[in-house]
Amino acid sequence: ASAKLPFLHRRYAFQLLRLHFYRSDPEGALKFYDQHRAEFEGDGSVGWRAMGYTAGAQPRAKRPAEANWRYSVLFERCPAARVSALLSFRPLEEADWNQALQLARSEREKAVLWQMLGLTADGPRAIREILALDRKSDLLPLLVVREVNRAEVETLFGPEAQRQALLSRQRPLLDLLDRASERGDIADPYVWDLAAGHLHALHGDLTIEVKVITT
Repeated sequence: ASAKLPFLHRRYAFQLLRLHFYRSDPEGALKFYDQHRAEFEGDGSVGWRAMGYTAGAQPRAKRPAEANWRYSVLFERCPAARVSALLSFRPLEEADWNQALQLARSEREKAVLWQMLGLTADGPRAIREILALDRKSDLLPLLVVREVNRAEVETLFGPEAQRQALLSRQRPLLDLLDRASERGDIADPYVWDLAAGHLHALHGDLTIEVKVITT
């Protein structure tokens, strides 16, 4: 309170927030953050780090939905925190997940939540949901490539006895890629074309013609 320089005042506040967190006082950390929210949000670097500690305190305070929403904001807006935000992102139950989606303040924030879910748990579902929000979303190509990569690893390195089961499980993803590729009304359509062609090759569908943009 006696710090005269705003720079020092915010950093003392940040250290106090960290002390609440590391003393296993999540409620105290959340209350302190709310009291000093305007100061934290006015300082880019410290503000993002403060949000990270707040997100980390929320599951301990039995507020997992808010934690996942805050991690999605960090993932989208603070490149330096992307890895840690993704590793800390843990939707546990459908009710918590729906609540996190309700906290999103825009369609973009909802799409980022779905992208994180796709990267950590259910890629095909995330692709479908983002397509429903914005077919031209720039968040989709990464998910598409990741899912084809996962399918490739399963198919080429999985147990031979389970190959047919794996191919059957991948069929909905292949159908999804085919439909998007045929419509072409998505961001980076060549990514979808190549992904669909590659997955068809993995499935032995070598006679399927898939257009590839070569420009």
